[in-house]
Amino acid sequence: MVPALGVPPEATFHDRPFAMTDTIVALATPSGEGGIAIVRLSGTRAISIADSLFRAPRRLADAPTHTLLYGRLALTDRAESPDSVISDEVLVSVMRAPRSYTREDVVEINCHGGVRLADEVLRACVRLGARRAERGEFTERAFLNGRLDLAQAEAVLDLVKARTKDALSAAYYELSGNLSARISALRTRLTESLARIEMGLEFDEEDLGVGDPRAESATLREAISEIGALVGTYARGRLITEGASVAIIGPPNVGKSSLLNAILGEDRAIVSHIPGTTRDLVEGEADLDGVRVRFVDTAGLRETGDAVEREGTKRAGRAASAADVVLLVCDGSGEIPWDLTPISGRKAIIVVNKMDKARSDVLSALSASAGTTSVYRVSALSGEGVDTLCHGIRETLCADAPEPKTGGVITRARHADALSATETHLERALEEATGQARSELVAADIRLALDALGSITGETTPEDIIRRIFSEFCIGK
Repeated sequence: MVPALGVPPEATFHDRPFAMTDTIVALATPSGEGGIAIVRLSGTRAISIADSLFRAPRRLADAPTHTLLYGRLALTDRAESPDSVISDEVLVSVMRAPRSYTREDVVEINCHGGVRLADEVLRACVRLGARRAERGEFTERAFLNGRLDLAQAEAVLDLVKARTKDALSAAYYELSGNLSARISALRTRLTESLARIEMGLEFDEEDLGVGDPRAESATLREAISEIGALVGTYARGRLITEGASVAIIGPPNVGKSSLLNAILGEDRAIVSHIPGTTRDLVEGEADLDGVRVRFVDTAGLRETGDAVEREGTKRAGRAASAADVVLLVCDGSGEIPWDLTPISGRKAIIVVNKMDKARSDVLSALSASAGTTSVYRVSALSGEGVDTLCHGIRETLCADAPEPKTGGVITRARHADALSATETHLERALEEATGQARSELVAADIRLALDALGSITGETTPEDIIRRIFSEFCIGK
């Protein structure tokens, strides 16, 4: 991992209700029953607090950094509770500052899993002077201590939340410092341009031969082009991280629920030959080759006097309106005509179910009326054609979110907004420079662009934004 690009000196958080110099403790593994639980300590007293509980021939205080020691953890005082001493078998990791995640002394106690035992370890550490960590406080300390910049810190959260391989790759791209390096390179070039313009303001540009904003036009154009390319990757990044929704609609009894089950590979929806079986929305999630898709099975679309079924039809319409893609399922063995009104003006795919029983005249009529809408034939019962359909759904979702030819993608709206603001300021600076506007105006817009860029990596990010970012983390990370 590359070093952080710098942390603003004002990011000291003096008005916090707690001190960032406290030694903090938290459970680093999910709470609940499990084979192993890891309790993490960070701060100047991390080693001494753990040492007070650790029982082994070798003290933690004498261990070099990145050492794993075996022993027992005494969680109760024998003098106070001679008949109820808890002594768990543990492995303890020692990571000394600055070679740790937080760049502070860090100790990780690997004890047996279980809610009560892990809580006893936490309580023992607190009794000895540790404070329970706030959300994201370990990563926040890594940021404040220069271990990570803000974009990398956000990538840690993205890594934890990643649910597909593409989301994982996008998080690793940012965590490895690739986005930060691109931002740093842009800031360096723009800072140099700004310095030359300001030198011309300070001195006579004719004597120095520098300071004419027009001379910076090429640099500004290159920066605008590079930033525009980065902003253009956000659609793909958002799809990768947030996923997409697909509504399955159509008349009753055409196999919508069977199709949902076939896509998910499990019996999520009730399947029956009785029309109107599905009355409420039934959801399930699938990974379509790196894209997380939430499928929504809906009630059959038909006129009905049943009040409950009418409500189901309304919900089906709302689900279709909110979906990124709509699947209109039709019965290939059914009757003509087809009603394609529900997908009018929407990104949609027509799915002809029961392909093994499909009538040729039905298929011909459908092809003629579908226009540019893609048509896939499947058998939800046997699974034939379902894989091809899933590939088509993915391609439809990705049509407006192409994969970049080089580099990674922008995955956060905060980054995309900051880059868009940067682009706007630079375009104005370029217009002013080529229009022979006053140098002060060009310099002012470049400064605004630099501030917007710096907010991505943390150099110019307001403290309330930083706090909000770390509040999204879980406790223990």
